[in-house]
Amino acid sequence: MKKVLWVLALCICSGNALFAQLFPGTWQGALKVPQAPNGEFRIVLKISTTAEDRLAADFYLIDQRRPAIPATTIATNGNTLKITIGRLNTGVYEGRMSPDGKTINGTWTQQGMPSPLNLTRATPETAWTIPEPPPPPKMMDANAQPEFEVATVKPSDPNRPG
Repeated sequence: MKKVLWVLALCICSGNALFAQLFPGTWQGALKVPQAPNGEFRIVLKISTTAEDRLAADFYLIDQRRPAIPATTIATNGNTLKITIGRLNTGVYEGRMSPDGKTINGTWTQQGMPSPLNLTRATPETAWTIPEPPPPPKMMDANAQPEFEVATVKPSDPNRPG
């Protein structure tokens, strides 16, 4: 009986390891957001394996030209994936990989509001271009001597707001 349980446990662990090996890659999808210019934000999720044989992920909001946002935690259980991104108000993505390994159907939840987010595995031909983030602002020259030439003070009626 102990041998049967041991073999069963080994099979379950192997199955989880096999699915975990399927997640690395580039995934992309669109999150419907009414406030977005086109009604959606395009998202690219790059999942990789670290030197310690753990999963890591970088999250890109490619329509906003931001640098990559690293995932805080990433976990798999069989064909399910859960990623937490603390820098996005503790955004959480939970999804399930399709049997063919080409899609992950899931939900993005941020500030308690869930939205469907289905990801497709990107190939070199279908991958969206991730734009370079804008350069950091230039620092003022250390020798600069800023000054004001004009200052205006206008009285206002305290009984008239605005």
